[in-house]
Amino acid sequence: MKLQHMILAGFVSLTMTSSLSATVLNPGSGDLAADNFGAFSLLPANLKASQTLTWTSGSNTLTLRNAVYQGASGLDFYYQLVNNAGTMDINRITTVLFPSWNTVNSGYTNTDVDGAAFFAGSTGLQNPATTDRSANPNGGTIGFKFVSPLTISPGESSSILVLRTNAQTYNTGSSFAINGNVATFANTYAPTNVPEPGTYALMGAGLLALGVIRRKRQ
Repeated sequence: MKLQHMILAGFVSLTMTSSLSATVLNPGSGDLAADNFGAFSLLPANLKASQTLTWTSGSNTLTLRNAVYQGASGLDFYYQLVNNAGTMDINRITTVLFPSWNTVNSGYTNTDVDGAAFFAGSTGLQNPATTDRSANPNGGTIGFKFVSPLTISPGESSSILVLRTNAQTYNTGSSFAINGNVATFANTYAPTNVPEPGTYALMGAGLLALGVIRRKRQ
């Protein structure tokens, strides 16, 4: 029993030390106040990928800036929506796929974080009121809600939306801008939907220890 307790204690300790320090957006979290991460800078050397995507329907044109950077504890994902023209007032931005085993801290900033105007900062940026994360499947959908009068109207932009994770690799998902209608941006960046190396190592050590316990009992 002592060995089992030691294994459990080690698991809890590793889990706690590997978590991020900010408030975690857990699967099933709904309408939590959006954190303002304040002013910070992104180092060019930490940039993994960046892109600018455009969606057009009739007179409506939206642009989504998207990038992934290496953060202190894992990969951080950045999004900024620009409502270029038309009649749509965007009240929600969502992005997928964020699997449940990737710690996610969500928030925003309204500074020019990369210093290169890829993510532009200005006083005209609209900040999200709340953030949320779906319960199923696997807490994979992250949402930012913009409440009137801070919806994103034509000629306005969202602030820079930040998802800080402990994911070590990334792939693609999709992002959506919503106002009753849905604008879809395919192939936006998201964490790879696999357990991370530390998870595999922890699982392997646990299985090995349980095997030793079973042999001793036999």
